[in-house]
Formats: sequence, structure tokens, C-alpha cells
Amino acid sequence: MNKKLVLIIVSLIGTLSTVAQSILPVETGEFCPLQDITFTVTLPRIVDNTTPTVASWTNGPIVVSGINPNSVVNTQTQTTCTFVGRFRDVNINQVFKIDYVTSTNPSAIYLASFKKIKSLFYPNPVGSSSSSPCQQFRVNQISITAPLCQVTNIPISVIPTNWSTFGEGNDFCWGSITTYEYQLPNGWSIGSTTSTGSNWIVGNNSVTVTSDLSTGDGMTIFSSQCVPRSLYV
Repeated sequence: MNKKLVLIIVSLIGTLSTVAQSILPVETGEFCPLQDITFTVTLPRIVDNTTPTVASWTNGPIVVSGINPNSVVNTQTQTTCTFVGRFRDVNINQVFKIDYVTSTNPSAIYLASFKKIKSLFYPNPVGSSSSSPCQQFRVNQISITAPLCQVTNIPISVIPTNWSTFGEGNDFCWGSITTYEYQLPNGWSIGSTTSTGSNWIVGNNSVTVTSDLSTGDGMTIFSSQCVPRSLYV
């Protein structure tokens, strides 16, 4: 009997030691800013009648609603709970701080760190090193020719750039930006949207621009993900 009891205790201790802090959606995911996200946190088993707390920590992500005691679920080895948060529109590492109490640690902390925020607040640090994996944002054409007095369909494309995270090293880039905006000469169009000469038309990295019969000579087409890039007509 004594040997069995020892084995049970050892097994239980081993199980408890394997419970790790985690969060869903996962910290390595890609996130759009300014959207409410329900996070589910898993912690080592907390003390009965206590509730974890969550706070905005490094670089100020937004806590929309904290951890509700009704969301706390305890098992023998772990605790899960939920809160609602959102990320600021800044491409920097944003951290939530979760405080909780266990039987062995009255001041346990989990810092949930999220680096992949789809923001263009800080520009892509492309070109900082020749070995950088970041893709430079640029148009594929230097100039195009559109015959006067004709309506012409002209393919235009830009090289998709990467998202990047400021302050994480010049080469920290990830994913790919697929949505861009184009500013065309007055009367030109992309799809069913006609340019006023100053509006921006949404498209992907490859679009077909339709000229009109008379305008555009010597003018500029701008393509933008944040900072406009141009080509001449």
C-alpha cells in the first residue's frame, strides 16, 4: 500500500510540473489591430476562490474587459479563464500581464507577448542589411505608355512587401501585405472605380488600370501601402 501511495504522489507531482502557461489565440499568430479578441488563458492550478487579473503591459495593448470570475474553470492540475483585448494600431511587441496565485507562488505572473501586429505605423526597415529577408516595396514598372485618344487596359503590379515589427531588429519581418491603394490620373479607373485624380482606389498587388481618351500625359500613378511609390505615364 505504501509503495502505491508513493507512486501516486510522484505521478501527481509530475503532472503538476508539466502544466505550462499558454494563451489562445497563440502568441505567434498574426493579428489585425483595433479588433476585439477573446483570449483564453491556461495557467497552473490557481488557489480556490481567487481570480487572475489581466493588465495592459509592455507597449500598451488594450484590455477591453478583464477576467470574469465566471469564466474561471479549475481542474486538478490547471485553470482556464478568458478576457477580451485588442491591439493598438502600432507594429510593436505588445504584452498582456496576467497575475495569479498558486499554492506555491502567491505572485505568479504570465507575460503574454504578441509581436505580429498588422500595422504600418512604423515603416518596414528594408534595406538595412544585404542579408535582410524583408521584401522591398516597389513597383515593377518605372513608366508606362498609354496611347492618347484610346482607352487602354494596362497591367500594373507592385512587389508585395512584408509586415515588420519595430524594435525587434532590422530583419524581423513576416507575412506579406496583399492589399494596396492606387492613385490615378483623373478619369482613369481600376475595375468599376474611376479616379477623381485625388482618391485612392483599393486593389491587390497586381491590377489592370484603364486609361481614358485624353488625360494622364506626363502624370504620375501612385501605389501605396503606407508611403506612396510612383511611376510615370
